Amino acid sequence: MTWLAEGRNRVVVAMLAISTVLVLVPTARADGQPSAAARPTAAARPTAAARPTAATSATKADLEDAKRLFKEGNRLLDAGAYAQALERFLASRQKVASVANTKNAAICLDKLKRYDEAYELYLELIGTYADKLRTAERSALQREIKRLKAKLGQVHVVANVAGLLLIDGRPRGKLPRSAVQVLPGRRAVHVIQRGYESFKAELDVKAGQTVALEAKLEALDAAGKLRIDEPEGASVFVDGVFVGQVPFSGVLSAGRHFYSVRKGDEGSAPQSVAVVSGQTALAEPKLKPLGPKVVLSAQPASAELLVGQVPVGKGRWEGRLPLGSWQLSAREEGYGTARRSLRISTEPAAEVVFVLEPDRSHSRWGKAGRFWLEAFGGLAIAPTFASGVEQSCEASGAPCSAAGVALGGLVGARGGYEFPARVSISLAGGYLLAGKSTERNIDSPYEVANTPVPRTFQLLEEQRVAGPLAAAGLGYRLLLTQILELRGSLLVGALFVRSRDVVTGTASIPGSSGDVVVQGSAVNISSPNLLLMPKVQLGMRFGGFSLSLDFAALVVTLPGPETAVGATSTSHHGCDQDPTIGCGPAAYLHRDERGASYRDYGTFVTLLPGMSASYWF
Repeated sequence: MTWLAEGRNRVVVAMLAISTVLVLVPTARADGQPSAAARPTAAARPTAAARPTAATSATKADLEDAKRLFKEGNRLLDAGAYAQALERFLASRQKVASVANTKNAAICLDKLKRYDEAYELYLELIGTYADKLRTAERSALQREIKRLKAKLGQVHVVANVAGLLLIDGRPRGKLPRSAVQVLPGRRAVHVIQRGYESFKAELDVKAGQTVALEAKLEALDAAGKLRIDEPEGASVFVDGVFVGQVPFSGVLSAGRHFYSVRKGDEGSAPQSVAVVSGQTALAEPKLKPLGPKVVLSAQPASAELLVGQVPVGKGRWEGRLPLGSWQLSAREEGYGTARRSLRISTEPAAEVVFVLEPDRSHSRWGKAGRFWLEAFGGLAIAPTFASGVEQSCEASGAPCSAAGVALGGLVGARGGYEFPARVSISLAGGYLLAGKSTERNIDSPYEVANTPVPRTFQLLEEQRVAGPLAAAGLGYRLLLTQILELRGSLLVGALFVRSRDVVTGTASIPGSSGDVVVQGSAVNISSPNLLLMPKVQLGMRFGGFSLSLDFAALVVTLPGPETAVGATSTSHHGCDQDPTIGCGPAAYLHRDERGASYRDYGTFVTLLPGMSASYWF
């Protein structure tokens, strides 16, 4: 928009002639205390369209501050720091308002998607400052107003009394009749008037739609009073609305309210007070240095916002908090509570946005559950295969010189359906691969012409277990925090195993040695087996996605097939010498050791540390 750039380029000229160029309208003073004209409707949090200092009350110091804040805002705007730039432009408007700082504040609000507030400022520009705008600028403004209006809905409120209309906690006009443009979505409407019960409602508004609402306020039957005696002269805000100055004594509906006081750049944080019918509650707030304005917002807009433990309204809250650290949160029935820590300093803070995740197990969402998909993978660690080789090592007094654990991996996918009680049923598929090596020496003497010949086989046996798996399971999900969860499940199914034992090595007798030849070495044997797979997952949820650390065990419950390994002999080199290693008879080492029960694997457990990623529909 060329007229926006022109506005920034003309700022120096405008500021030099500020006493004539700046057009000023009445509002609350920069210290937050309302002027006499504004007191009936001043709010705890200045809105973007709050009217700035009157020209007749502007001082030289106000003008200098307005120029300084405007220049700082321009630097931040050029850097894309829209929230911080908005703070500067609004502060400049509070000192002395102009076309330039109003226009740039509207630009920032537009960039921050606060379209309703930007719309209001553009209307103010074209109305209040009409004589300061050129024809091209007015035309550009009209286009911006039309564009923004298309993004907004309208709420038309009619009340039975004159009251103050607040939408999402922000004052939007006086009743008994008011029509305002609002952001699409769920909007919280609040109408207040002294002597009447507050009216509250929630509306679903769509862009381009007008929603009518009739607000009927009932006269208070049960009322009490709130009294504040100190600090004298401070402004008092109850439920986010300015109600008077200290000393203050006001009638409120029975129930819980929140209040704060402010005097200059000192004030109190929102405090909760219980008003009892027929009684007076005495509040004693303490003033502390305040930081810049803080903006809190929540999605959905019906969520309740809390500063510390004090509820301060729904959807959106703006105000100043004392310097220091604060715990902020947002909550809504059927959603997980969102929490943030915020340190208030003298520097403007970015808007704090809470996005609440639905708790699908809550009754608010009915009886429907949700589907989920998961991909997983990790290491496979088997201390033993319980094979014939390993059992022989143990039975013979551990003659194996090297026998480590089996290592490998498991990858797979799982899908399921979670019921409202957070109980899931699932189906899984995957592929397991694990292997280990065993080195051992076996004595196998034989006779030649009634003469004993000592013979030793030195064997390396490389065992492998691999195959696809399919299983079904039952699980439960425990919510630890808003984003942290613990899931447990048990899968039962089948592992379609392909096992083999690859045997290599040498044989030696005194004075001669040679490589061995093993019948059935490296032969794959297929066999289905029953598996059990208990699994625990510690995960973090990010919207519909979750990532977790997995701790599982895969139990192969049945013994495997008999080994295919048969006779072990040496390579034949001729028998021209007597004896030579090649003349020795074959040995049936594996079957001789364990008989017919010699197997590639037995009942064994594989540990499965890993990770998984899930998506919840």
